[in-house]
Amino acid sequence: LASAELYDPADDGWAPAQPLSAARYEHAALLLDSGRVLVVGGSNGSSAQASAELYDPAEDRWIPAQSMSDARQGPTATRLDSGLILVVGGWSDGTHLASAELYDPREDTWTAAAPMSTGRYGHTATLLGDGRVLVTGGFDGLEALESAELYDPAANSWTPVQPMSAGRQRHAATLLDDGRVLVTGGAEIYWGEEEEEEEEEEREGEFASAEIYDPVSGSWAQTAPMNFGRSQHTATLLVDGRVLVAGGSAVVVESEWSGYLANAEIYDPTAGSWSDAPAMAVGRSGHTATLLPGGGVLVTGGNQGIDANAEVYDPSGASPWSEAAPMIRSHTRHTATLLADGRVLAAGGYGIDHIPIPSAEIFDPITRIWTEEAPMLAARDEHTATLLDGGQVLVAGGEGSSFIPIASAEVFDPIARTWTAAAPMITARSEHTATLLDDGRVLVAGGYGAGYIPIAGAEIFDPMTHTWTAAEPMTTARNQHTATLLDDGRVLVAGGYGVDYLSIASAEIFDPVTRSWTAVEPMIDARYMHTATLLDDGRVLVAGGYGAEYVDLSSAEVYDPATHRWTARAPMSTTRYLHTATRLLDGRVLVAGKVVTNGLSGASAEVYDGATDSWSPAGTMYSERFGHTATLLRQGKILVTGGEGPGGILASAEIYSPVLPGAPCDTDADCAGDSCVDGVCCDAPCAGACMACSAAKKGAGPDGVCGPVQAGADPDDDCAAEAAATCGANGSCDGRGACQLWAQGTPCGAASCNGVSEVVDAPLCDGLGVCAEADTRSCGDYRCVAGACLAGCTFDTQCAEAAYCAEAGGDCLPKKPVGAACALPKECLSGLCLAGVCTRDSDDDGVADHEDNCPEVPNTSQANTDGGLSAGDRLGDACDDDDDADGHPDAADNCPLIANPNQADANGDGIGDACDCASPRKADGSACDDGNACTQTDTCQNGACVGSDPFLCPQPDAAVCRVAVCERATGNCGQRYKLDRAPCPGGECI
Repeated sequence: LASAELYDPADDGWAPAQPLSAARYEHAALLLDSGRVLVVGGSNGSSAQASAELYDPAEDRWIPAQSMSDARQGPTATRLDSGLILVVGGWSDGTHLASAELYDPREDTWTAAAPMSTGRYGHTATLLGDGRVLVTGGFDGLEALESAELYDPAANSWTPVQPMSAGRQRHAATLLDDGRVLVTGGAEIYWGEEEEEEEEEEREGEFASAEIYDPVSGSWAQTAPMNFGRSQHTATLLVDGRVLVAGGSAVVVESEWSGYLANAEIYDPTAGSWSDAPAMAVGRSGHTATLLPGGGVLVTGGNQGIDANAEVYDPSGASPWSEAAPMIRSHTRHTATLLADGRVLAAGGYGIDHIPIPSAEIFDPITRIWTEEAPMLAARDEHTATLLDGGQVLVAGGEGSSFIPIASAEVFDPIARTWTAAAPMITARSEHTATLLDDGRVLVAGGYGAGYIPIAGAEIFDPMTHTWTAAEPMTTARNQHTATLLDDGRVLVAGGYGVDYLSIASAEIFDPVTRSWTAVEPMIDARYMHTATLLDDGRVLVAGGYGAEYVDLSSAEVYDPATHRWTARAPMSTTRYLHTATRLLDGRVLVAGKVVTNGLSGASAEVYDGATDSWSPAGTMYSERFGHTATLLRQGKILVTGGEGPGGILASAEIYSPVLPGAPCDTDADCAGDSCVDGVCCDAPCAGACMACSAAKKGAGPDGVCGPVQAGADPDDDCAAEAAATCGANGSCDGRGACQLWAQGTPCGAASCNGVSEVVDAPLCDGLGVCAEADTRSCGDYRCVAGACLAGCTFDTQCAEAAYCAEAGGDCLPKKPVGAACALPKECLSGLCLAGVCTRDSDDDGVADHEDNCPEVPNTSQANTDGGLSAGDRLGDACDDDDDADGHPDAADNCPLIANPNQADANGDGIGDACDCASPRKADGSACDDGNACTQTDTCQNGACVGSDPFLCPQPDAAVCRVAVCERATGNCGQRYKLDRAPCPGGECI
């Protein structure tokens, strides 16, 4: 083909595009950075092509591009990190190519690249995270290859890597999110068009195996195999990191399958396991799969027997089908009977080896578990199983272990869990019908008997006597027909396979009262292996089957017992036979499965609505199947079991629920996905705090889709409020499916003071549930009080140690250094303001250091006894160890302040003669020492030393409520607190 068309995911529509300049298949197509699409190579039907062309979507036109150096069919094309396109391998004129070339879209030029180590066709090429390209497998003309090699664009070279575990071609390779490469399936031998004459067993080389390449270690590791061997399939990386594998050519099994799979499965790289996905509507291989912007996967074309079809896989889409636990054994042509307690008995049929089996098992819809029961007394398939009024199950006839019809019958007791032989039927038969009559008896009719010849005979089983009684035979011998109990108690038998080995259209009615058959108007279409379903209005819907000329049918018709007429109804969307048809609780009819014909999937299902005479899609089952059973469960769901599929006879089971997400429900059993949440069927179990499924609880979005509760709400009280100090839940949901934590910046503690003038801010929640330590900051010139920095002052004590409270304005100001102008001592760091200048007073005696004769020792009076003496010094008395400069240290001098060089002491009183007024007696006015350092003039008076001229200490600021007093021992001025209630500026001292 040369045709092209465009798909728009927004409206799910196709539009024609301009055709290519030349027809081609097995070409390569790649999206370029410019938005154009490069198409290269392929075959025109007779030879490989070297041509290339570019599609411009903006102008809907094809632009010729430079041709490759080599014509090639089935090449791979890979965009490199540089924007160049690497094209490798393929097939041309009988040669499997090893050559490679690079296309530069900017220059429209091709350049030869280093060739691979071997020619390959049907290989894969995967761009790795480091920019290299991994090429795996393929066919070299002799065998499928297990080899793999890496192309390095920087070095333009190929390097062999560890080979795969098996040679494979037409496989798939998918780059996983973690950088590894998943390789799936493929075929061991080539079975292309030129080898159509090969024996069929050569097609049994398709692999189910899968393996993973790790670019870091350069090694392969086996992972779980797929459920089906397949080649020419697709493997698409989904948005969530899983891989969807769909379709492909299947191993040919002993069945009527076309060899094209509709089945799909999903690989989970984290778990290293596979799970089933709903099957496609069409079995196909050699198709394409494209990841759409919304996360869906568009599957188009392929080898499937019909043209012009596409379908989209939606990973998040709701499906009415869900997988159930598989049966213990594989069954087809078996029976599945709803028991009185709601469980389902599956019995007999063909087993996995295509021979009749006696096994029986029971499915419990509540636990979804199968339990093995005692086997039947006889192996059988194509038998009937009828629930009797007493709750027991009558099994009759079928094909026995010798593959001939049998007459035996047996009864299963669900309470005793035993099988008991019943009287055998009068006639051995298989592919017959069994109908429970209104009076509790069972009518058995038709089937094929000895010699595989259809029979007309009928007989009735009486559960009261456990005996069979012959009934009037039908007017027409038939097998693979249908028998339907009408509302008036009669039984309609229609169609079947006749004695002339043709499908028949005849129909007849059995009247239990007269025990006779009456022919009625024949069906419009002759058919067998069809279905017949009683509708709510009493009419009977017949659908599908195998018709005249051996054509499978899609037609449907309805029989009206009131008029005895057949009326054509809307046909099904596809032909079907060996399907099932089950009336739903709402009166509609579900049709599911079929033998695959024309490539159409055996997994498709549709629902008939008698009120509108229309069919609507009902999704696809997880497995293609025919010859299966479908049983209506009490909850309105339908259990589908067994049958035949692409993998042979099946053990799998699945459940259809007509109730989709968003519909009202009371219990999980009401819903397709077994999840009833918030009173609606939900697409997921939706467990956990702050998750909901109803729009009302979520606050937005549709019913039936599990999602987070809107931020700020908590309809189910999932989030108990915790104190802000914990930074935990604040009592509402966060809008992301979890309890909302106290917001970032929420205080989770109190601020505190660190020392005098630093504050530690209150700790704050980080928004992640942690109370984070806060910063420590300075209060500057102010003090920190009760975890806060003061912002003004009245007293100096409200300021930092290196600050003072200004007299005007109430602000704390930094104290000034020595030499700065000042008005008050508190303004100075030194604490001393003299003559309007901040001065240092190291000994705190009120005398500036630069004027102090004792800078380090208090000497407020600045007394310096020897200051005027020729032998004296400039040191004040407080720091001079010889105040009188008489050569005797003060500590040992008997006259410390008056020179007494010889230390004369006439009266021996310890006071030297030079300073003793009494002995020898001195004249009044003579200098002496009265022992009080605060008197500045001491003289002898009448033989005693009298002090005078007391030193007056400078007084501190009256606002500090202190007074300076001269200390007798040292002459230093010490400060004392004023008495309470003493006046101070603007108040009283306290």
